[in-house]
Amino acid sequence: MNLKGGVMVVGSLLWDERPVRQKWRRECLLPAENKVPVTVRIRYGRQSVSRQNTYTMVLCNHPTTLPGQAYGLPFNQPVTDFEDLKRQAFAMAVAEGVAPEDEPALCRPHGAVGLLINPAVPDEQAEGLRAGWRSLYNAYNLDISDYQIGDEPPVINESGLLQIDWTPGMDAFDLLIATPMVPLPKRILTPPEISLCMKENRFRDYFDLNCHHEISTYQDIDIRKELDQTY
Repeated sequence: MNLKGGVMVVGSLLWDERPVRQKWRRECLLPAENKVPVTVRIRYGRQSVSRQNTYTMVLCNHPTTLPGQAYGLPFNQPVTDFEDLKRQAFAMAVAEGVAPEDEPALCRPHGAVGLLINPAVPDEQAEGLRAGWRSLYNAYNLDISDYQIGDEPPVINESGLLQIDWTPGMDAFDLLIATPMVPLPKRILTPPEISLCMKENRFRDYFDLNCHHEISTYQDIDIRKELDQTY
């Protein structure tokens, strides 16, 4: 096995300068100039205490959520066996805040680390990776309904496998890991709601830094219009 793996970065994993994230990027990933733009359905949809109670990005399969742009960042080493993938997954969980370093886990009530495999990977290799991933998730009781709104297909299944489209930009990779987070509140937010939250909390850094780094959602233009009117 000699697979090119990477992480799908949605939001601050790309630019946040907190030490835990700097260490993760330095020890696990190639430098940021190697990033690859990928199309994925994302939206502002989780109210985050660490971002002054403004909304952060979530993966989404809701039919009203249109594609946006995230990035794939390559691992700094090829995936030669399942242990390589497992090591990367637990490192990402720590960087994203899914679990602390001294209590390693891929799934907690607020979020998880999921796996997405390129359909072009040979069946035997792909199934071996899925089997290993499922065995990791046997330790968790993942409630996939937490990751959906109404009849929206959840973005992750009980085995921790991402249920999102593999899009052409992802073809630079054989596999990707990403961190779906539980939406809060459990509904689609409008641009006025998203921008009002930033204005009331006097905090728009997360949104502005995402825009600066060209991580975007289908609502960004309307969010910025609302912000610039009265901020």
